[in-house]
Amino acid sequence: MLDYYRATLDDYLKGGIGRDECRNRMRRFAREHGLDNGSNALTNIASSSRLNLIIDQNAKMAKAVGVYERMYSPGNLEAFPYVIYRASVRSKTPRSSHQKYDGMIIRKDDPWLRTHTPPWEFNCRCWLEEITEKAAGKTPELIQEPTLPDKVTVDSRSGFVFDPERAFEEFDLSGVKSPMLRGNIREASEIEFGDQVSFWKDNTTAKFEPKTYWTFKEEGLPSAKEWDAAPSPKRILPETARKRLEAGFEVVAGDGRKVVMDRAVLEHWTVENNKLASDVESRLACLDYALETLREPNERWDQETQSRYLKKFQKTTGGFEGCMVVVTKDGKCRTYFLPNVTKLDKSRTGISYEVIKRVESSTGRRATQTTEAIAAPGRSDDRNDNYTPQKGKVKPDGSGEI
Repeated sequence: MLDYYRATLDDYLKGGIGRDECRNRMRRFAREHGLDNGSNALTNIASSSRLNLIIDQNAKMAKAVGVYERMYSPGNLEAFPYVIYRASVRSKTPRSSHQKYDGMIIRKDDPWLRTHTPPWEFNCRCWLEEITEKAAGKTPELIQEPTLPDKVTVDSRSGFVFDPERAFEEFDLSGVKSPMLRGNIREASEIEFGDQVSFWKDNTTAKFEPKTYWTFKEEGLPSAKEWDAAPSPKRILPETARKRLEAGFEVVAGDGRKVVMDRAVLEHWTVENNKLASDVESRLACLDYALETLREPNERWDQETQSRYLKKFQKTTGGFEGCMVVVTKDGKCRTYFLPNVTKLDKSRTGISYEVIKRVESSTGRRATQTTEAIAAPGRSDDRNDNYTPQKGKVKPDGSGEI
């Protein structure tokens, strides 16, 4: 029902249908599914009062997002760095929780506005008036001290939350008709953004949730161009690789973690990314790339819901290529074949990383040795296994080593 309501509201907000038609379509859908109890109470999902509230609130939010985009454009932000909070004077029963902010002057970069940009509650009629720094300076007593990020609260009694900054973090890809092209978009996004991006509905919808991840440059690490490259493994018969994945098998990664390679790898290529049969066959033939990447990675980067194992290979035709194996917290294993070193570098982001070097053991066999395991400030290695990095420290910020 939410999907249908959302699609109908999109038609209304784009000007395709009017308000009455939008309400009538939503009511018909609710009745067809037995969700109309006949009353006009807000608790009835098919009532006019409930549907009008949904429609009008979404229209207000859409308008607020447009205003937000204009208010925070570089030129406008420079000219008008402050806003005055204006409570509605049209309401017959103004809410004290909104009225108490009337006349406050707030800098646009104050995190408080993330939860108090109108409409931050149902039927909120408040608005923000932009003013210059000079105008704000005329009443300095009304200028609010910036709110610390961890002190920002949601004041709405209903728990309603509206943040215009995050309004464009969900993307509609239904206009891309080719399933294969949508799969390519998914794969490219997952390589670059990791678990900050998620896809569903046959890759017709994507959501981006920004997270505080460090890059290899911020950590002062050299580019993957300087990594030692391993020789490319020989390709195997695709049918052999397919049978192995369908049966499932365990791999011990270079950091000691046990990883299961199974049908999830096949599903990632064939279902999630909609690869051509020939492309899937080519990837199956390169299964040993993924296995070597797990067993002897150059680096491992941990994100909130996954770990990324990365390795650089020397092409037989010259040049370099890379491989990334992602192990998610729910145990799924996915592989990505990176055509060049630039793609490797873009994949080196996370809350912590580990550099893993290959050394010769006393028996002459190759072993792995952890040389660094760094945790970004305020974050931790939160994987759900029993592996603990040999040493870790926060990035220099005055907080010292741990």
